[in-house]
Amino acid sequence: LEQAWEQFHSVRTWKLIQPDEVLFTVMIKACAQAGEAERALNLLDDLRISGLYPTDITYGELIHAMSTTRDHALKAFDFYRQMQAEDLPVSGFIFEHLLRACAELGDAKKARSLIQEMHELGVGLGPVMYCHLVKLFATAMRRPHRSANEKVQHLRNAWNVVAEARRVWSNELDWTSMLNEVLGVYVAGGFADFAVDMLPQYAEFGVQPTAQTWDLLLRMFGEDLKDVGRFFLLWETVPKDPRLP
Repeated sequence: LEQAWEQFHSVRTWKLIQPDEVLFTVMIKACAQAGEAERALNLLDDLRISGLYPTDITYGELIHAMSTTRDHALKAFDFYRQMQAEDLPVSGFIFEHLLRACAELGDAKKARSLIQEMHELGVGLGPVMYCHLVKLFATAMRRPHRSANEKVQHLRNAWNVVAEARRVWSNELDWTSMLNEVLGVYVAGGFADFAVDMLPQYAEFGVQPTAQTWDLLLRMFGEDLKDVGRFFLLWETVPKDPRLP
């Protein structure tokens, strides 16, 4: 990303070439991929100051960038409403990152409304979208003052999403990522024993735990629960070279 910024400034400063909408969009996309939401907003301001206007692709990458952090996730919906106001085409890419924003917010109501809108527009849920929906329940788990019944309901909802994803995208879905998201729901809810019991489930889906899987479990015991004994007990079972996610 830093090299891209150097080239971007070089073009403007030394070559005196003013970037167009395409170059601005490419830079916003780079910010999105790096999780640099604030930089993406600064680029949007720069684009407008230059007398240019965002295209549907520009808005898509802005929504992508906003969806990467909880602090900016609501802004993704502001850009979506702006697209609607300008009557710009909306693709599955847009909805994918709007659902990712919902996951960052832990907002199931907003996600349901979005899915209904997708249905009305004839846009289906893709494999990655199901992973975002499961992550949503992990975020919701960490909200303060969650009752035991609410936590159990979040777990049920997460598994319902998994069941539907298995029905629709059984062969296409990245099941390691999906199961790591489910594991994240157990970890967020403080269900330590059930989280560890998730490990055999990976084989049931024909995949193996990754480094991210073990990291989630070890952090749960080490940081969340401060259970040193169980941390080292689990550490002894970690493969010497777990597969990277």
